[in-house]
Formats: sequence, structure tokens, C-alpha cells
Amino acid sequence: MRATKHFLGLLGFIGAGLLLSQTTFGSKGGTSILHWMLRATFTNMGVETGAVGSVDAKLNQQGNADNQKLNISLGKLASNTTYTLSAALGDDTNLTDVTTFTTDANGSAAFKYSHVGSSQGNGHGPARPCPIR
Repeated sequence: MRATKHFLGLLGFIGAGLLLSQTTFGSKGGTSILHWMLRATFTNMGVETGAVGSVDAKLNQQGNADNQKLNISLGKLASNTTYTLSAALGDDTNLTDVTTFTTDANGSAAFKYSHVGSSQGNGHGPARPCPIR
């Protein structure tokens, strides 16, 4: 069994606040609409030579609807190896471990996280982390 390797990603600049529910203020007779999208590539810091990755994030809020998606794709890592995906959240200088995963035979991994909900009632809908490989 190989030791766990740490893969330091580009999630820090996304910030926890951007993917958490945000308060929107509707004008009288209407609702506020927020559509936020991000597509970025990871910066290889030399932890794994040749490693690549990307992140796609989307936030859609209108009225009481609050839909969030985060997709992460990684490639050219060591095959069948365990890694830890870490993120810098907000202004915190310490990394937070998000998940541990094992790459496939090609050295790839992909993750999809989503939150689909409403701000009515309890303030948040159900959160659905959905790791996919």
C-alpha cells in the first residue's frame, strides 16, 4: 500500500463564502437574481510533475432557489495512488482536507459536489456531495 500523497489545489481562491448560501435582497415586486460561474485550471506546484486539473463552479440564486455545483477533474497523477484534496477556505492560511481519493489506472479522478435547495423554511436545502470517479 502506498502512502497518502497530498495534492494541493486551487480551491482557495473560490473561498467558502462563494459556495455557501448568500443573502440576496429582492426589490419590491420582484426577486434578485445571482448567476455566478467560474472555470479555472489548477497550478502545478511541483508536488506531482505533469499533474493537471480544473475546477468548474456555478452558483444560481433567484428568490428562494439556491443551486450550487462544484466539479473537479484531475489527471496525470500517479495511477492507483491515494491522495488528499485540500483547500484554503476564505482567508484561512491553513489548508482544510476535503476528501481522500484513489486515482484510477490512468492517474485520473473527478468529483462532483452539489447543493440544491431553497432558503425558505430551514434556510438551506439538502446538500449532496457526490464523489465520482
